[in-house]
Amino acid sequence: ISSYNSLFRGNPEITNALVHQITLAYYNINLFNFTNIFGGVNYSLKERDITNVVVFDNTGLGRINTPINTDGINQILAGFGRIEKRFGKLKADVGANVALSDINNQVNGEANESQSVTQNYSAGLSTNFKKAPNFDFNYNLIYNDYQGAGVSNSFVTHSPSIEVEAAF
Repeated sequence: ISSYNSLFRGNPEITNALVHQITLAYYNINLFNFTNIFGGVNYSLKERDITNVVVFDNTGLGRINTPINTDGINQILAGFGRIEKRFGKLKADVGANVALSDINNQVNGEANESQSVTQNYSAGLSTNFKKAPNFDFNYNLIYNDYQGAGVSNSFVTHSPSIEVEAAF
């Protein structure tokens, strides 16, 4: 029993998944002009991936999860980049993350292929004073598009934040 409305049932016929992964990363830390640059790309491909079959029932239990090997190929392509720069007592940074995924699973015995695109953009400004309060101003913007199992959703999340650090 996983929770009050979820049951987990094992599967003795599970086999190992085959995973291929490639990562390329770039880092440049320059102490002379106080600039940091980070970036990278990651690609993951899984054959015979282990996922759960979800079966919803009407008995009041809710759902039964059983692990299986998928017939399809699950792929994820992700990239990120970030630049930070110091200007005296101020530090500015901008960054971006983008992920594309193509996932196969089963819902109620039906094959389901879902795709999602997630984009995350951030910007920030922070101070570094010794005798005055320090501030971190950040803004994060997330776009998420999902399609699968006859459902299509798009979400946008705005998250500004301010942090104050002061000695008392």
